[in-house]
Amino acid sequence: MSRGTLGFGSGRNTRAGSCNRRRNRGENSLPSTLRLGHRRSSDGRLPRSWLKVRAAIENARAFLQVQQERGSFDAFAWSFVGGKPLVNRPRSMADVPARTPESDAFSQALRERGFRFVGSTIVYAFMQACGLVDDHVRGCFRAKRR
Repeated sequence: MSRGTLGFGSGRNTRAGSCNRRRNRGENSLPSTLRLGHRRSSDGRLPRSWLKVRAAIENARAFLQVQQERGSFDAFAWSFVGGKPLVNRPRSMADVPARTPESDAFSQALRERGFRFVGSTIVYAFMQACGLVDDHVRGCFRAKRR
């Protein structure tokens, strides 16, 4: 494989950047000069909030830092629920909380480590999605019988 190729063909038109220049000439492609400092473009596919774009990048860096500190983000997350899922059996969907003391603590720890856009409600939804919290209502077929 020749120097600078991506592993496809002989290297002709496969050097890093050459394909990108061709692809970025179209009307619907993102401008190659897109940087974090640029404001919203007329292209509807771009995020409306550059704060969220910056937060995503900074959150990725903070995520890697947590991985280095704790060995894995998984271990860090499970530490807020004692290593096993919190099982709640609300009677109805109206009884499912939007946040809990555990999600408050998790959210605060994330903010202290540099994460942004990680409020307690968002963190609680993350905890539900990842299985740290089991909030299936009592009549739900997914609720484990005990």
